[in-house]
Amino acid sequence: AWGHFSMGQPATLVVDIETVGQNLELIPPRAREILLDVENEEDRQKVLDCLGLDPCTGRIICIGVHWIELDKGRAYCQPDERELLANFWNDIGQIRPQRFVTFNGKSFDFPYINIRSAILDVPVPRDIVLETRTEDPRLAERRLRWRGRRQALSLEVTQEGGGGCPAPRSATLH
Repeated sequence: AWGHFSMGQPATLVVDIETVGQNLELIPPRAREILLDVENEEDRQKVLDCLGLDPCTGRIICIGVHWIELDKGRAYCQPDERELLANFWNDIGQIRPQRFVTFNGKSFDFPYINIRSAILDVPVPRDIVLETRTEDPRLAERRLRWRGRRQALSLEVTQEGGGGCPAPRSATLH
């Protein structure tokens, strides 16, 4: 897909992933019970619709990559997620990109790729790091205090931008 390229040539890769929720039967029964412990059918449907947003309940169905300097792209869309990730990492290991361009890559795409690779035991080149953003819990606490929400917090409150996914009733933090 990439044709001929010389090792060490500049490589800026645009990366985007597409995810879907796992088949509900593949989620362990106790986890399924916790996830679906919601108030009503509407909330149940929202939970099901959001399974693909979490790498523990979702899976990657496609990784799109565009190499800016070569103006070439590739879509990794194998039906077998393990094979898809293995092919992606194999190419990344050969290309050795200096930069990645993403939308929300540090907070979503890269953590998702890293976690799914670990879950599926897909080898990752040791010296290639898909950088991820982690938030200092003290910053989150300050932000919540600033909003005046010092009372018991549900996961729904602490996961900003959760796409409208309801928190399970049993997942209240005190």
